[in-house]
Amino acid sequence: MDNINNKPTQVFSDDAVTKANHSKKNDRDSVDLRRLVGLILGSWPIFVASVIIGIIIAFFVNRYATKTYEIDATVMVDSDQNGPMESLMSAVGYYNPRLEFENEVIIIKSRNLTQRTLNNLPFEITYFTEGRIKSSEIYPHPGWHIVYDTSHAQTYGEYSIEYQGSNTFQVKFPDKEGSLTFSDAEIESEALLADFPTEALSIKEGEWLNFAFARFKIEFVNDRNPSFKNQLIFVNWKSKESLIDQYHNKIKVSPTSEGSAAIDIALVGSVPEKAKDYVNELIIQYQNLNLESKNQTTKNALDFITSELNNLEDSLSKVESILKEFQSNNQAVNLEEKGSQIFTQVFELEHEITGVETQRRFLDFIKEGDGKVGEIMLSPSGMGLMQEGVSGPVTQLNQLLSERSRLSYSGQTDNNPRI
Repeated sequence: MDNINNKPTQVFSDDAVTKANHSKKNDRDSVDLRRLVGLILGSWPIFVASVIIGIIIAFFVNRYATKTYEIDATVMVDSDQNGPMESLMSAVGYYNPRLEFENEVIIIKSRNLTQRTLNNLPFEITYFTEGRIKSSEIYPHPGWHIVYDTSHAQTYGEYSIEYQGSNTFQVKFPDKEGSLTFSDAEIESEALLADFPTEALSIKEGEWLNFAFARFKIEFVNDRNPSFKNQLIFVNWKSKESLIDQYHNKIKVSPTSEGSAAIDIALVGSVPEKAKDYVNELIIQYQNLNLESKNQTTKNALDFITSELNNLEDSLSKVESILKEFQSNNQAVNLEEKGSQIFTQVFELEHEITGVETQRRFLDFIKEGDGKVGEIMLSPSGMGLMQEGVSGPVTQLNQLLSERSRLSYSGQTDNNPRI
């Protein structure tokens, strides 16, 4: 007989299998976490060094990077749409309010408005101090400023000026070997540049520096003891055209909100006070430009009315001259009285014409009778015929006709000789 080895068979339920798998997963996660902590503790010098380097970089960036500021302003747009073109386009349904905003953007960012703004700001000359790593702009000035002759040629570039005390300044012109630019192109000849200073010059406060290529002076501003004493100040002198090119594209214009009659003007700059002054002056010049446009429109209308009144005055003068000539030729001083007299004469003539016409018809009536005497005729005096040759016979004829009529009514016949 074969030996049969009966071994017990183990049966696992689904819950037991799930618990076993979950336990293995927890053990694996615990191993990974312990390993990660071990790696971190083993590499702590690297992490500490990274944090320190990051802090140092952040410090230098915040300390020496050029900071920029955005200046915003809101301006109300004149939404007067009473013009003929706007009214016509609105009537036919083609007027788009967006076009008005686009037009204002073009005006604000135009070179003309930028030039008007810069003409009222001293931006062509800027002052800087040189630091260990970077230079910083001093706005608006370091306690003194350059005053130059606008009618004289000037040299653009980077000057260096140092106030040495006792109202004395040391001025160094831009490097002659570099790229020099001038406000007058005729200055670029070698003959005029022969005496171009290569060394620093010493001048007094308020003393004019005269050259063929430059004429300016240095003056204190309110304080004769500037804070930047014995410190070299770099002066960057730019032409007006280069400033216009620099600023007219820097302005950002956007609508304040949809359907609003206001626009937002923004400018980004490294000196907030300077950007603020530019935006404020831009808004002032923008408003002045709109005011000048309205004044010009009013002036044109007044000029047109004045021209028409002058033409009317000339016409009245000509009429007056003709009237005086007529009065002189016709000996008429009072035309109103003369006209009244003429009207009376015309009325009388029309009355006489009417009487003559009545008499003519009466005579035609008598003529058409062909000598037949019948009914009583009208009195000639009643018809205006007062002539002796007509009035008398007609009166006698009327008496005879009246007698005949009386006899006929009394029964007399035509055989009666009287009838």
